[in-house]
Amino acid sequence: MLVMTACTLLVFSPVFLLKGDQLSTAVTLDLTVTAPLLYFLVIRRTRVPKMTVVRVFVLGLLLAGLLLYNKPHFLLSLLKTWVAPLAEGTLLFLIAKKFYQASRSAKKGGKEERGDVLSRCRLILTEVTGNEKAGGILASEMAVLYYAFVPRKKAKARAGDGSDVPPDTFTSYKTNGILLVLGVFCCCFLVETVGLHFLLALWNKQVAWILTTLGAYTALQLYAHMRAVRIRPIRIGEKSLQLRNGLVADAAVLFDNIDAIEFDRPKRGSANKTAQPPLPSTRTVKLALIKGLENHNILLRLKQPILVHRPFGIRQEADTLLFFVDRPEEFLAAVRGKL
Repeated sequence: MLVMTACTLLVFSPVFLLKGDQLSTAVTLDLTVTAPLLYFLVIRRTRVPKMTVVRVFVLGLLLAGLLLYNKPHFLLSLLKTWVAPLAEGTLLFLIAKKFYQASRSAKKGGKEERGDVLSRCRLILTEVTGNEKAGGILASEMAVLYYAFVPRKKAKARAGDGSDVPPDTFTSYKTNGILLVLGVFCCCFLVETVGLHFLLALWNKQVAWILTTLGAYTALQLYAHMRAVRIRPIRIGEKSLQLRNGLVADAAVLFDNIDAIEFDRPKRGSANKTAQPPLPSTRTVKLALIKGLENHNILLRLKQPILVHRPFGIRQEADTLLFFVDRPEEFLAAVRGKL
């Protein structure tokens, strides 16, 4: 940051006007060589991934392009034309290599590590970026594209229909109708986006296309979440309980950390069917996209708080979890058997 700040002040100083050619070379080298080198010397003995040096290099190259955009220089042109694409290609290759290694290790590992693309993306991209928040944001966007477009067989899960299904997986969408509700929202959203586009086009076409693009991508996110609800079931592992609700919430709960798990739903025929009994904890998290529309039937209390992963790198601390399972009796029996 000191190198980048000094280079910025130098470019806008009167000295730069006197010797622009020489100082352009110096500024370019400082931003693309000196700054990454200093960053590497700082992190070389820490746990920060060495791959983040590429991030500093790209940032310095972008800053050099912004500062010297009207001062063409052969060194900057060389970096933009050859070095920058090489660095980007190397970064993409390393990311792909890490995904491949993670897939190999997941196949050799236990059931808890298999098939969950979002969790693996979050771990790998956090290591690549060196920042858990940035890794969570990138993983959320990558998961949207994966679950929206990549064909994948639906994960088999216990649904009580007599089919031959794994006894350690449970669905959360077959008896509450949440996919139908989200599908109606998605269709209405698309129709309203199209209508709003033609209305705004009468005023400003650029604004209309910007809002239409944002609206279409939001609908894509909702569609990806609907597919992920089917593909990412709740799983009972050997040592932990993997709670998932599409792309909007997931948490790993160790069995040793479970204080109590019970059936929790408003009684039929009560005066207020939506009223829930008061919860003693203020750190209660409901694993749902729309809390008012998605019911829950399981209440899970923890001994120690855990972090619930939300979209875009958001994490919530919780010691009480609320979620829905299609077959709550079988689920409670399976979990209590583990306890």
